[in-house]
Amino acid sequence: MRWGARRPPLQLVRIGSVLSFAGMAGFGWVGAIDGEFSFEMHLLAMGLFGLGLGLLLPGNAAAITLRAHQFGQGRAAGLLSASQGLGVVAGPVIGTSIYYWNHTLPFVVASSLLLVVCFVTVVAPRIEGLESIEKAST
Repeated sequence: MRWGARRPPLQLVRIGSVLSFAGMAGFGWVGAIDGEFSFEMHLLAMGLFGLGLGLLLPGNAAAITLRAHQFGQGRAAGLLSASQGLGVVAGPVIGTSIYYWNHTLPFVVASSLLLVVCFVTVVAPRIEGLESIEKAST
C-alpha cells in the first residue's frame, strides 16, 4: 500500500476496523495473561489500535459524506461529529463502570464491538446501496 494513495472509504474502514480490533484485543489478552503488562506488548497493542483508528475514523467520515445527498452533507457531518462526541463522553464512563467487575472486561467489550464493525464492513459491500460508495470514490 502506497502512503497517500487514494483508497475507497470502505477499504479504509475495513483495514482500520481489523487493526483496531487486533489492538484492543491485544490489550485484553495482555491484561488477562500478563499481569505486569509488558511494555513491548502494550506498545504493540497501542500502535495497532492507534493505526486502526487513524484509518477507521476518516474512512467512516468519508463514507458517510459520500452517501449523503449533496445538500445533506452538512447534516451528515454534524450527526457524525455529535455521535463521536457522545462516544468520547460515554465511553470512559461505561468503561469505568465495567472495570469494577473485571479489569480486562472493558477491553473485551470494546474488542467485541470492533469485531461487530469488522463483520459489518466485510458483509457491507453485499448490501445494496453500499457498493456505490466504493465505486463513487475510485
